[in-house]
Amino acid sequence: MLETERVPATGAWPWVLWLLGAVLGTVGYRLVEPYWLFGVVLGMATQLAGAGLALQHLPESTIGQTVLRRFPVGLIWVSLLVAALVGLSAWPLLQLREHGLPAVLGLSLALGLGWLSLWRIWPLLALAYIDRPRRRGPWQLLAHCWSESRRLVRADPSSARGLLAALVALSLLVGGLALGLIGHWPLPWRMTLIGAWWWLIAPFLSFVLVALVEPARLSASETPLPAPPGSQPARANPASKPREEPVTPTYLPVLLPGDPSARLMAAARLGRVDDALAALDAGADPKLLPAAEDRDQRSLVMLAAVLPDTRLLRRLIAGGAELNRRHAGLTPLLVTTRDSLRGRPDAVMTLLANGADPRASDNEGRTALHFAALISEPDVAALLIDAGAEVDALNRDGYSPLGVACASGNWRLARFLLERKAKPEPAGGQPALLAAAAGDDDIGGVQLLLKFKAKVDAQGRLGRTALLSAALAGNREIAELLLAAGADPDLADDHQVTPLLEAARAGANGVISALTKASPKVDVQDPHGRNALLLACQSPRANADTVASLLALGVDPAQPAGDGRHALQCAIDLGRWPLVKVLDPSCQLPSCLGTEADLEVLQQAVEHDVRPWPVRLDEALAEQDLWRVDAVLRASQIDPNELFDFVLRQGEQLGQQALDRLIGALPAEFLQAVPDPAMRTLRPLQAGLLHALARRGVSWGGFPLARVLQSLRKLDAEWQRWAIQRVEAGAEIFAPWQGSTALHQSLRLGSAALTERLLRCGVDPNAADANGDTALHLAARYGDAHGCALLLRYGAQIELSNAEGCSPYGLSLRHAQADVYDWLDWRGWQLPGRPLREADLVEAARLGDAHAVERLLMLGLSVDGRDAQGASALLRAAGGGHLDCVRCLIRQRADLQVTAPSGASPLTAAISMRHRAVVEVLLDAGVDLNQALPGGVTPLMVAAALGLPEMLVMLIDRGADARRTDENGNTALHALAQFGCAARDRTRLMACWNALLSCAAELADQPGGNGLSPLLLLLGARAEAGHPLDEECLGAQLEILLRHKPDLERRDQRGFAALHLCALHGLMQPLRQLLAAGADRQARDQLNRRAHEIAVLRGFVDIAAELDETTAPSMARLLRKTDS
Repeated sequence: MLETERVPATGAWPWVLWLLGAVLGTVGYRLVEPYWLFGVVLGMATQLAGAGLALQHLPESTIGQTVLRRFPVGLIWVSLLVAALVGLSAWPLLQLREHGLPAVLGLSLALGLGWLSLWRIWPLLALAYIDRPRRRGPWQLLAHCWSESRRLVRADPSSARGLLAALVALSLLVGGLALGLIGHWPLPWRMTLIGAWWWLIAPFLSFVLVALVEPARLSASETPLPAPPGSQPARANPASKPREEPVTPTYLPVLLPGDPSARLMAAARLGRVDDALAALDAGADPKLLPAAEDRDQRSLVMLAAVLPDTRLLRRLIAGGAELNRRHAGLTPLLVTTRDSLRGRPDAVMTLLANGADPRASDNEGRTALHFAALISEPDVAALLIDAGAEVDALNRDGYSPLGVACASGNWRLARFLLERKAKPEPAGGQPALLAAAAGDDDIGGVQLLLKFKAKVDAQGRLGRTALLSAALAGNREIAELLLAAGADPDLADDHQVTPLLEAARAGANGVISALTKASPKVDVQDPHGRNALLLACQSPRANADTVASLLALGVDPAQPAGDGRHALQCAIDLGRWPLVKVLDPSCQLPSCLGTEADLEVLQQAVEHDVRPWPVRLDEALAEQDLWRVDAVLRASQIDPNELFDFVLRQGEQLGQQALDRLIGALPAEFLQAVPDPAMRTLRPLQAGLLHALARRGVSWGGFPLARVLQSLRKLDAEWQRWAIQRVEAGAEIFAPWQGSTALHQSLRLGSAALTERLLRCGVDPNAADANGDTALHLAARYGDAHGCALLLRYGAQIELSNAEGCSPYGLSLRHAQADVYDWLDWRGWQLPGRPLREADLVEAARLGDAHAVERLLMLGLSVDGRDAQGASALLRAAGGGHLDCVRCLIRQRADLQVTAPSGASPLTAAISMRHRAVVEVLLDAGVDLNQALPGGVTPLMVAAALGLPEMLVMLIDRGADARRTDENGNTALHALAQFGCAARDRTRLMACWNALLSCAAELADQPGGNGLSPLLLLLGARAEAGHPLDEECLGAQLEILLRHKPDLERRDQRGFAALHLCALHGLMQPLRQLLAAGADRQARDQLNRRAHEIAVLRGFVDIAAELDETTAPSMARLLRKTDS
């Protein structure tokens, strides 16, 4: 028995059938007795069919076939049950008019017997609209419904469900019959009851009856049938034991005693919840995993999660089962959502409530929400989203759950996800609109996505758009809707294919008609130079109407393709004469086929030729008479194998047009097995044959490409083009042939383009042939420097040895291949043995290996690539002081202004690490001198903050702006004053002050952050009180600063002037310099304190004495120890 096919939506058909059934039932009562019974039976059968479609049961391929083939079967069973019920209750009803109690008792007994009888066969009324048996005949379908209903009733463990269903069926039958017996009632009452029954009650009962079948089938499939009573297992006779696998009995064997864990696993697989719970009570391990040799690799939690009874699942969770442990690439939550099309909300809720991770994914990147997107009801998806599932998680194909729902046509769940803020264009993924447009021509999903602001021209992988997908699928209504929504009719994908080209290739005349109204560009061409007419002529799906539509649109039939052929010539070469007539009605056929009568005469002549077909075909090919070739192929009953052998014998003697005709005569099913015999007899220079086979759609996906390449002595342009096309079409590029891989053969043939294509597709560059040689060994032996570079780019290892113990490096020395030797010599930075990344260039620059940096750039790595910390190669090289690397990177046009996430640039990195030569090179290269770091700090400020006079002089001489301020208003002079407060190198500081003040003297008194001037910063406005400062060094700096007459009364936020700061830090020499310059002794801070009071507070008696004009100088200053 097959599963019932479920569809996401059946449109308005359920409503149509319900309304039709109500009309038939209501009108039936207007007929005379007993003809009203026909209306009742038709109404019941019709409403049961509508209930089946409403619950998304579609046993046939289409809705129309379901109604036409299944309705008669359902009508027969309804008629038989109505007849049985009438026969059972006829006598009690007749007696009810004359007698009292006996007739009532008899009628009650009849209804009770009908209820009990229906209990044993109740699914009969609904199975015709639900089940899909293997046999499709009407009588077999009747018998199947009877046997299946009996099986379901016997296997269903729930008696209550059967009794309820039988009561519903009895109510449906009795209600329809009872309404025919109230003809003597008043007309308003009677019509009210009839309307209520057929328009409300009967549809509800039909829906309930059909809905009860599915739970019964689920329980029956999970409940073992009991063994026949008294049956004993037959003893096996070893001598007569058949070799075939034994047939599984219809009943499940009793679990034998033994290991509780083994019994637990067996019981869980059989769905025996009670036996599994007993095994757990006996000490079974709830964390048990299946054995490696077991076919069923689901863990205990996975098995328990898919059972309808959640007791075992809850018991395993209580026993400590791990809900997020991956086994066989799956978690219990993934299995629960994957293995049900109706969803298991109870199991999902149990798993989520106990810590299951809704973000976990399988090996294909699908999360539980991806599987929930296939379920018709949104219950499971709501639970997952509430638990934190990523609504825009992407699978391996780049589709989010919304895209999966749209691809399956599940618009109800798609709306639910959109209402939960799912993005129609997830970041880095495929737009959901592509999936909605590529299926059936149903505009409901596209309208839904556009309603939720989906971008009509959103592009997915390879630049595909929804309009391109609709054009390729031939969905006219979707294409019209997209164009009406503003889709660009000329937007091409990455292969330069526009919707018009796709529609022409697909023969989608309706889409072409829709595009015509949008006035698309008609001169577009694909990468091979073919316009829409050429594609239509080469496509087997296009017809004369397609060509006529394109001509009416304005496509140029004379526009040549890349091979020089135009549309008419292509149609003639392929023998598509209806298309030739449309393209050029005046085109004259050859003299022998000038008219249709001539064609008919030629065909009759060929048919009456008694010579063998190979002789006639050879003669036609020798004369290059393609018309006669077609006539011979049509007239002769040629065996496909013989015809293909004939083609192989002719080989390169056949022209391309003749090859296309001969291969075109082979049936499609024969062509599916062509690759193997073709390759067994393949000779060189037969690329034309392979091209002809490819044009007929022959798949080479399972045939090793290495076998084809091994048979070639050289690889010309045509063979190389063919091989690359086969790789792109999915040929087998990984399987070796006679110990050699396709990559080895490509290097042997010297095809750099094919080698690069194979490496980009993931071929292992370190695979060895029968001699132990890797591809790099062959490249070193042949002196293929370009091949070596490609292999190293994609992860070839240079230290691997062949069977002789020789490495590629040694082979290059042995064969004196200097250019190859240079590629294999990596002495500083070592190759990582994997495909190169941008971070490898950064690492080589950090180590200072200029030779490695230069070769990595030659291998195609981006000069501005970043490592994991966001630093570029130039930034690492400048910070490390690697001058040669910096010069190499600058020659390759590295970005001089590149910054790390911290804001560091190459110039500031070189300044910070005091690499003067690197700074000079960067300045010569034109680096921005005033490029600001975060906070507005310039390179000049960095040099000043570090007290680097040579850097300051160099930057100022090159034009650095000393007047530029940071975000706090500080200049380079403020940074120097901050540094000079605690510094002790007097010579460096004097040079720094002279350099800055010589170019920006007006900055000597400019306030910076918090209103602090360079004078205040120099005297320790930001230093901690008591911090040791060098008075002599400060005095020398102060002397230079005082020459530019700064404001001595400027205050900081505390109200401290310069004298206050000297008193705070105990600076005697600067104090005297300030007093000599005219500083005010009586200046007060915000707390109304003079500098004298600050000195007293800090315990600097000599400073206090110096500040007090009325006191003689103190001797304490002579006893203070000052720092040298």
